[in-house]
Amino acid sequence: MPRRVDRNGVRNTTRAVVATAGTFIRGRRHPKRRCERAQLLYAVTGLLEVTTARSMFLIPPLHALWLPARMDHGLRCRMASSVRTLLIRADVVPTDAPGLPRVVHINPLLRELILRLAMPPTNKAEASHAGRLADIALAEISWEPDDHLQIVLPKDARLRRVHDALTRDPGDNRTLDRWATTAGASSRTLARLFHKEYGTSFVNWRQQLRIIAALPRLAAGEPVITVALDLGYETPSAFTAMFRRITGILPSQYFIQHGSGGAPGP
Repeated sequence: MPRRVDRNGVRNTTRAVVATAGTFIRGRRHPKRRCERAQLLYAVTGLLEVTTARSMFLIPPLHALWLPARMDHGLRCRMASSVRTLLIRADVVPTDAPGLPRVVHINPLLRELILRLAMPPTNKAEASHAGRLADIALAEISWEPDDHLQIVLPKDARLRRVHDALTRDPGDNRTLDRWATTAGASSRTLARLFHKEYGTSFVNWRQQLRIIAALPRLAAGEPVITVALDLGYETPSAFTAMFRRITGILPSQYFIQHGSGGAPGP
């Protein structure tokens, strides 16, 4: 059985890396909190949504969220989820770790290391070995981001109006010219603001937002055609082409290829 480590106990331990394990029902929410240690939050199964002051992240299986120390964050389980977390002391945080939250891919070796670290040692030899496993796990983290699993909240109030409206209805197909009235800025100004804040066009940004909107529904088993039409696409093939271009995977295959592969439960 994976262990549950009391967060108060984590604060009192001298171990450089502590692994925790837990399961959460669909819809479970955790209010915003912070941890004195950096965290690698790994979804073994399910789908997690994590929010910070500036961003929202989705964490499907085979992915994890890196959270620097003392980063306020809230958590919501979009599906029943099995979670493992590495809590990492400041002096052993990898030197190339980013200073902001980031979704990263979990390779098969790192996955097995995380699962093993979250299991209680049966003797002193295993406890000592866990420290060596933790060193390997930290070295195995690849910091290349999976950008399609993150939406950054805009700083500009005019962009925020567009963001909020499309978050409520991601299938809204209004052009940038038509969004100008809602935003209180010309389409030319909006286009410039999207490039300034996101480094991309409005159309590309909206596609990213639609990926974020689609994933929980695909994870719940909704048909691709239903998701596609609700997100403003005239045909499932148009949605599929967009989804595959951004993620590299067909929407019907995403949670199969990113599945848990029979990972042990809690």
